[in-house]
Amino acid sequence: MSNLKSIEERLNNNKISQVEITQREVFIQEMKKLDKAKTKALSIGCGDGIWDYLAFNNAYINNIEATNIVSCPVHIDDQTLLKQNGQWAFNQVDTSGKLPFKDNSFDLVFHQDVIEHTNTPHNFLAEQFRVLNGGDNCVWNF
Repeated sequence: MSNLKSIEERLNNNKISQVEITQREVFIQEMKKLDKAKTKALSIGCGDGIWDYLAFNNAYINNIEATNIVSCPVHIDDQTLLKQNGQWAFNQVDTSGKLPFKDNSFDLVFHQDVIEHTNTPHNFLAEQFRVLNGGDNCVWNF
């Protein structure tokens, strides 16, 4: 994952696919619909951190726990950028096991291009719902 581009490179890349442009637009639209109660998010498979950046800058989210199955793939400069936008922390996880968070810890869970890489998709999704707060549980897989 060391070949991932920085957030700034991704945001300013005019050669990204129409699929990614649409994904970003939809993600931002949905983020803007969140109410002020949705402040703590779990980012599954954070990759280079661009989705976390977009979440911080387009919603009321002020706290993101980012995860991935590898050690933190977000560039150190981008980690600093994310931390300037809110509370941001990284946890390496095993997608086939239990997430290292208490029940009802998050208002929102999001991931992009992750579920198809898991060996146990049912467990993967069940764990996300376990760590979500009650009420308007919100998991986005796009």
